[in-house]
Amino acid sequence: MKVRDVVATAVATILVLGLAGPASAAKPKTRLISRATSGTPGDNDSYNPVLSASGRYIAFESYASNLPGGNGSNEQVYVHDRVTKKTRLVSKFAGQPGTGDSYDPSISGDGRYVSFTSTASNFPGGDGATEQIYVHDRVTKKTRLVSKTPGGAPGGGHSSDSAISGNGRVVVFETEAPNLGGSGADEQLRVYNLRKKKGRLLSKTKAGVPGDGTSNDPAISHSGRYVVFETDAPNLGANNSPDDQIALWDRKTGRIRIVSRSSSGAKADGDSDDPNISANGRWVTFSADSTNLGPADGTYDQAYLRDLAKRKTRLVSKSSGGAIGDDDSGDGAVSDDGRFIVFETFAPNLGANGDFQILLRDMKKNMTKLMSRDAAGAPGSWAFMSRGQRTITPDGRFVSFDARGTNLPGGAGGFNQTYIRGPLI
Repeated sequence: MKVRDVVATAVATILVLGLAGPASAAKPKTRLISRATSGTPGDNDSYNPVLSASGRYIAFESYASNLPGGNGSNEQVYVHDRVTKKTRLVSKFAGQPGTGDSYDPSISGDGRYVSFTSTASNFPGGDGATEQIYVHDRVTKKTRLVSKTPGGAPGGGHSSDSAISGNGRVVVFETEAPNLGGSGADEQLRVYNLRKKKGRLLSKTKAGVPGDGTSNDPAISHSGRYVVFETDAPNLGANNSPDDQIALWDRKTGRIRIVSRSSSGAKADGDSDDPNISANGRWVTFSADSTNLGPADGTYDQAYLRDLAKRKTRLVSKSSGGAIGDDDSGDGAVSDDGRFIVFETFAPNLGANGDFQILLRDMKKNMTKLMSRDAAGAPGSWAFMSRGQRTITPDGRFVSFDARGTNLPGGAGGFNQTYIRGPLI
């Protein structure tokens, strides 16, 4: 695929999918993503769908043998194109599928670049056991190693959970590899510039001292300037150890600051995790079992939204009537205007009914709606958000999730499948 073809098909996307704006919005539908080009659902479990900016391209991982390169034993990473209806293998090198598991995809805003974790021995630097980070370019068809030293040696320990910036220029990931800044005991975060082909340790103090605890679960803004992550490292500001705090790294200044705070500025007094950041870098979502972030009492994990510009924190996991979730909620993602937050919940009073479900909170209208639902409105079974950050488009029109529900499209076989729902506005 040439670059000019990507541009041309992007224009077609606007026409075919009605992504031009709210005026063209149709009734929301739940659509199957983990399917072969023929339309047949994946014949094994699929997980972790993540969206390009428009929602046209969706990356996901799957064990399915009826998807390209699948053998039913190893996980592979795919990208589904909603315009052409084609599902293509991403976890490949020199045209050959990875010989080990590949998973945890993250996709750039235009859908061209996909980062992922793999143990494949036929990938550069792969040994069949150690997790490494790779980026696949869907235009050049090349897959390259990212978890490597300046000299090109692969990480000498596990690296995982990558996130790629929306502009496709920066990848951040967690690593245990001593030759990449990890200690082997505590995970550290590393950032790699794909254009400059240079990597550096992210989880460190202004003086250059590595974090003295674990830092993981990163998410990155569109420009790659901002990264949010979990940390329990006291020298990075997490002085409530052993509880994690959510930290924000600014690539421009090199500064790390704690953002899991109340509107009054107090650090969360419980464990904070599952961070995410909007494409424009203004909004951060996270979950916490704290008592000082709002009306929740700390009994359960709740979903929160932090406005970095106004330094305000608001509770997200509540019903349209204002009732606080009566069980765990988390794994949120937020639109660029901060209005829409998609998150998962086990709370019965929010509609979970014994299974995790996916909800959308409209902060402007104070409404909470079920997303993991069939055409009749009934909830699916065991629906989860991806660990990847792009599970809602920046405009808030589409959300993605995976679920095991026989009443959802393609779910009759009993396998976990991946879905997209929208347009929502």
